[in-house]
Formats: sequence, structure tokens, C-alpha cells
Amino acid sequence: MSTMLTARTDYVRTGETEFPTGIPALKQAKRLPLHTLLNVTLANGLDLKSRVMRARWSARQSANQGLCATYDEITEDLDLLTDLLGQRITSLGISAVAVVKDVTRVSRLPPHPRTIDWDSGHVVGIRDSIETTRRYADAAIDAALAEGEVVSADILTRLRRRLDVKSKALIG
Repeated sequence: MSTMLTARTDYVRTGETEFPTGIPALKQAKRLPLHTLLNVTLANGLDLKSRVMRARWSARQSANQGLCATYDEITEDLDLLTDLLGQRITSLGISAVAVVKDVTRVSRLPPHPRTIDWDSGHVVGIRDSIETTRRYADAAIDAALAEGEVVSADILTRLRRRLDVKSKALIG
């Protein structure tokens, strides 16, 4: 099943399923909060992915293969879900943040320590970043549902569920 979103003016296709976009139902004045939350969630996801990659490089240095595998899974999930979210944002006629400079400006993740030489420091930093990303995803889900934007809510819910699973894997 393809995960690419293909936009028409009134429908979006995810794999075999077509969903109405809800664009006519979104009033311009009401789009700003949803627009903001979608882009902040996207920026958080992209920022989180770069932090996970850095943590993975550090874990590889320490030969912690179990942690490397968890980081790889998180990166793969974030690749897919941030791509879906970015495509969804642009299908709504909104400009998606994607340039590193914009991502760092829009991201609401807590600062990640620049010098961490041990795996546990990265785990704590990644776990805190996942929690922040989950909180923004929850707010974006609520805003999307309030606007009748079920496709956006579905993508955000998938992101939220994957982050729940990965957060538990880091704790356990």
C-alpha cells in the first residue's frame, strides 16, 4: 500500500482510500490555529528526527546495539509520518516548514544538550523531546477534529501512537 498522499481540489488519496479534504469547510480565520499546530508538530517531528540520529551515532560509538535499533525504528517512523504530515499540510494549501532554519525557529522541543558522552543522557533528552512532540500532536488532533479535518487527525494520531510505543521502548 502506498503511503503517498495525492491531492485533488476536494479529495486526498492515502494508498487505496480516498478522503474528502474538508478545505471548503475550513474558514480562513479558523485555519490559523490548525495551520500553526500542524507546522509546529511537523517541525517538532523533523527536529526530533535529527536529535534521534545524533543519539544513534553516539550509541553506535558505545556499541549499544539495542539502543541503536530503537533509534533506527524511531527515525524510520518519523521519516514516514513527517512526510505524510508535510504532504497533508501542503494539500491544505498551507506552506509546510521544511528548511532547517525554519524547523529550528518553529520547533518547540526543549534544548538538547550539545555535549553528551553517554547513552543515558541521550535517552533522557530524546524521551523529553518525544513527550513535547506528543503534547503538540494531541493539541493538533483536537484542532483538526474541531475543524472536521479527519485526514490530518488520522495522520497525527498515527504519529502520536508511534511515539507512545517508542517512548515506552526507551524507558523499558
